[in-house]
Amino acid sequence: MSIFTPDDEPYLGRPLLHHFDLVIVAALEQQRAIGPWTRRNRDNLTRLQAAACQIVPGACSIALGIRELIRQAYLFPALMLLRPLVERAATISYLAETPEALELWEQGWPYSRRPKLPDLLASMKIGQLPVDSGDPSLAEARTIAGYYNALVHGDPLSAQENIVMQEGNEPTYSVSKDLDSPEKADNLATHGAMYLIVLMARAAQIFPDATTAQQS
Repeated sequence: MSIFTPDDEPYLGRPLLHHFDLVIVAALEQQRAIGPWTRRNRDNLTRLQAAACQIVPGACSIALGIRELIRQAYLFPALMLLRPLVERAATISYLAETPEALELWEQGWPYSRRPKLPDLLASMKIGQLPVDSGDPSLAEARTIAGYYNALVHGDPLSAQENIVMQEGNEPTYSVSKDLDSPEKADNLATHGAMYLIVLMARAAQIFPDATTAQQS
């Protein structure tokens, strides 16, 4: 089975993938500034900063994993990794917007008591938590959450996302690399970049001293 290098990867040169690369570089540079700052100030971190120290670096690592899977044309597994990236971006957003939830986070974020994914997703717009169950942003969040949950749990929708076209334009389910789906690669890059940008915005909000020093 072929192992692609940066010079011959099948989706090399796609503009949206290049944008994802640039966002990844920016996110890593931000973390390079935040990491030392948190170590210098470890005894004075706020509860939100302590939670972000656990959430944001792992999310960056997941984004790198998505990028590497795209590089090797494993598009369906890359799609699966979007779900944990989305959840981390949404979780840190929820904690930033709902400080009283930090106590539950510190207790281990127990599954039976943590907010559901739609509630987490709806918090990603700074200062715009939904006010009730009829809020349009919460309805959209439910749709997004349903899509990602269906993918992870192997629902029929998951199988539809794993269809590739063989020679003769015959659809089949992929068991390996997907070398001929540039639109899927673009979609992955777009969403990977989008959620990584949310994480970067929250990190800048949560660690203003570290990120201000980075910019100056």
